Amino acid sequence: LGGMLTNFSTIKKSLQRLKKIEKMEVDGTFENLTKKEVSALQKD
Repeated sequence: LGGMLTNFSTIKKSLQRLKKIEKMEVDGTFENLTKKEVSALQKD
């Protein structure tokens, strides 16, 4: 719990990035990217 409180800004940024990637997947942005780019985004 303590680590989560001190790293809250990092966790928040990671969650925002995850939401952005999920949105890209839903709205079809992945279709415009190369297979390698999509793989790199999904790996994170």
